[in-house]
Amino acid sequence: MLQLLIKIIKSIFGIVNADKNKEEEKTMRPTQDEYYEKNVGKKVRDGQCVALARDYSEVCYGIPHTGSVPGAIDIWKTRNTNPNIKRYFDIVEGRPEKGDLVFFNASNTNQWGHVAIVREDRGNGFNVFESDGFNPNAGSRPGFWDWTRYAGALRPKMQ
Repeated sequence: MLQLLIKIIKSIFGIVNADKNKEEEKTMRPTQDEYYEKNVGKKVRDGQCVALARDYSEVCYGIPHTGSVPGAIDIWKTRNTNPNIKRYFDIVEGRPEKGDLVFFNASNTNQWGHVAIVREDRGNGFNVFESDGFNPNAGSRPGFWDWTRYAGALRPKMQ
């Protein structure tokens, strides 16, 4: 009886349709491969690596903006203190997998670090999909990163 009452209340307020629409939206989201095919060679948002990671997370997983950061590595550094990162991503404990966001530490020539989307774990590093903040108009492209500056990875949660 209680379940019937809940169902009636939900239908009156449109909650059933909202739930149904959310489920339909999930099935309409592109896969990582579809996202890659659509965006390879194109400038995504402002052409920065963080912009590509945010766009990918939003388009493929329904994840909203998790907060501004000075650089890519700062997303990783705030993984335990930013409630939005904790809510929308899992910290990868083992090796990153296809679709994970991988973060790379700053270097002498790049104080902001880097984030990319894993396409394939190659053992000695990763084939990734990335954008270059030093050449944002070049478009998003495939790349390879070894483990040298690897900081960690986050796995997007479907919303």
